[in-house]
Amino acid sequence: MLGKLGPLALLLVLAAGAACRGGAGETVRTEAPTADIPSALPTATPQWVPEPIVIARHVAAGSAFWSVESGASVETLAASTDSAVAVVVLASEDLSHAPSLPGMGPAEVQTFDSEGNPIDPFAPSVDPDLPPDHPKVLHPPPSRWDPERMTGPPTLSRYRVRIVETLAGRVLEDEEVWIYQSGGVKDGVAYEREGDPVLEIGKTYFMLMEEHVRVDGWYWTIPWGRFELQDGRLVPVAADYWRLLGVRKELEGATLDDVRSKVAGLTFRQQ
Repeated sequence: MLGKLGPLALLLVLAAGAACRGGAGETVRTEAPTADIPSALPTATPQWVPEPIVIARHVAAGSAFWSVESGASVETLAASTDSAVAVVVLASEDLSHAPSLPGMGPAEVQTFDSEGNPIDPFAPSVDPDLPPDHPKVLHPPPSRWDPERMTGPPTLSRYRVRIVETLAGRVLEDEEVWIYQSGGVKDGVAYEREGDPVLEIGKTYFMLMEEHVRVDGWYWTIPWGRFELQDGRLVPVAADYWRLLGVRKELEGATLDDVRSKVAGLTFRQQ
């Protein structure tokens, strides 16, 4: 698993918190104009908005406390992932307020007061003694069914990618898969974890990718195993963050032909 489950645990905590905050009953999707992606949540009513363009970046969460042992070399990273692939990003979907997560069902989260009574996070304040300038009066919690007031930054997104080529490892049966990642893009601002930039629609990446062992269809990619393809060569994401790792030194500036030679014969997790 990625980073000994560090990234996975963080994603699931963020996702559960987001679902608890705002079951708005719909998700917000964005996609490239030429993409033809079927709905993965047929019960939802998607809001289609223009393709997101990242014009600024904001670190919405601190260090993810990655366990970086897998980044010692291409060989060690291959052993903890499933496939080495080249992909192009087609579309994204904000799952921050989704009533349920694909493949996982609705979030079962309930908090209780000191007397054991369930707390409704969307219930208005019933304290008549609060002054009119109290934050609870000025900023009441949003209605469960009011997506217009769900104004916080995205906490969990998934990206529809097309597999251009499987260079090594497990050959994926589907030509298109979903990659899940903390954060997302809203109003041109990328909200992301430190050292883990969000994927961007329309860009082509090389990545070492794995599937969640307990949830079918959930794919992950670790930041030091993800490179953007520019002019035929691999450019690392978060260029200054993981520069001391061996896998970065092996692959930075390489072509896909170079990568094919490096990964040929390596043992991947599900082989």
